[in-house]
Amino acid sequence: MTQKWPLSRVLSAVIVTFSVGSIASADSTTPSIDKSQYNLFNLTPINLMRDFSSDRPDKTDGPRTVDAGHLQLEMDLFNYTFSKHTIDGDSMRSQQYKIVPTNFRLGILNNSEINLIVSTYNIQKIQDITAGSKQRIEGYGDTDLRYKLNLFGNDTDGLAMGLISYVKIPTNHDNLGNHSVEGGQSLVADFPWLGFDIGAETEIDGARNSADDGYHAEFINSITVHRDIIANRLNAYVEFYSDVPSNNDFSWIGTVDTGLLWTLTKNIQLDCGINIGVTKDADQWNPFTGISVRF
Repeated sequence: MTQKWPLSRVLSAVIVTFSVGSIASADSTTPSIDKSQYNLFNLTPINLMRDFSSDRPDKTDGPRTVDAGHLQLEMDLFNYTFSKHTIDGDSMRSQQYKIVPTNFRLGILNNSEINLIVSTYNIQKIQDITAGSKQRIEGYGDTDLRYKLNLFGNDTDGLAMGLISYVKIPTNHDNLGNHSVEGGQSLVADFPWLGFDIGAETEIDGARNSADDGYHAEFINSITVHRDIIANRLNAYVEFYSDVPSNNDFSWIGTVDTGLLWTLTKNIQLDCGINIGVTKDADQWNPFTGISVRF
């Protein structure tokens, strides 16, 4: 147990350190326009909307929210996952296709939003190479409800921080999930540094035990580094993601992720990328492409 904490503590310390060191600069760039009067029923005018900001394609969520009264859709157009593991002495191979999973982000206040994340359709093919058997399961996946609150920096290009709370509703078909309610809380931050844009997230989740006899904590941390290749048009990122469970029935998962974001217009963004597993229990490959649209 004692070896599982340092990564979480280190990344949390990084967020706090940059927060303390950058609050002065964040305050100095606070816009003079008061947007607090806008809400779900009093839409933020188009000319006052902040720059487009998506929570995809990397796994690190951003602290900035969708403007009040506006809707943003973020979805995968193609998502494939390949994994190969040894379970109880059997060599197992798994392939999964996700069909247009979508995050509906709706701004309710100037500094907060709600999200509905739906896993529309999934196809999973599982092959037991040792036993020579195959299985195919498919159907609707789980549904996540999230609430994001920006703490500061929502309308600036400087330091920004926020909180995200979520609950998972077990809506899956054909045993594509564990049929249990789960949830978690995360702290997210974003800040510029020497021409790069750094994002960080630290999260604690309550996840169901594999034996279905209670819950355990999972400590999730990620850091992502973005850089414009073509200013305001093409952006690239590299990310490290870690999921460390407190239950010894599970092993920690680490991935190195990379991808590109292409801004078509001020309200449309295309992306593509790949997540690569670097620990034995992580999925080996997860290539994807997607789109984000703001209304």
